[in-house]
Amino acid sequence: MKTNIFLVLLLVAVSLISCKKEGKAEEKSLTPAPELFTFTLNAIVKEDDDFQIFFKEDNDPQSPFKEENSVWVGVKGNENAQDIELKLPESVYPTQIRFDFGQKEHKEILVNSLKVAFKDKSFTLKGTEFFNFFTPDENFVKVDKTASKILPVKQKNNKFDPMLYSNTDFTTELTKISK
Repeated sequence: MKTNIFLVLLLVAVSLISCKKEGKAEEKSLTPAPELFTFTLNAIVKEDDDFQIFFKEDNDPQSPFKEENSVWVGVKGNENAQDIELKLPESVYPTQIRFDFGQKEHKEILVNSLKVAFKDKSFTLKGTEFFNFFTPDENFVKVDKTASKILPVKQKNNKFDPMLYSNTDFTTELTKISK
């Protein structure tokens, strides 16, 4: 009889310990995703360079983009497509963005896709669709929409600063995933 009671108590103790461990595993999986926007550009960039993304949190198209509201990432030149990831600071909710595709001479940059993610939501612009959501500053860059290429324009001072601005359709998509 004492053996049976001992076995029952042992079984109950093992069950409780197992439940505690399962509870801890569940707690970890309930950790909320960080509140930050991640932009993953899949592109062929053949030369080493630094890309930059600017963001604005207001809807005023006349307000300037500011250096302090930007993120830089180094890009290693490669003949193959690569993912270039730019993460905005936590708790930033962009309404407009500007992509700067480096400062060095590039013959062309082929854009395969852009994935924008926030928490557990995302949307992807594939190939030429990318250019339906971004407008080039034609003083600095030309685009070949049919080939999904960005063609930087050399400035008089021999510098490059190819940039594209998001449009209102892009802002609509950002709003959808941030709700």
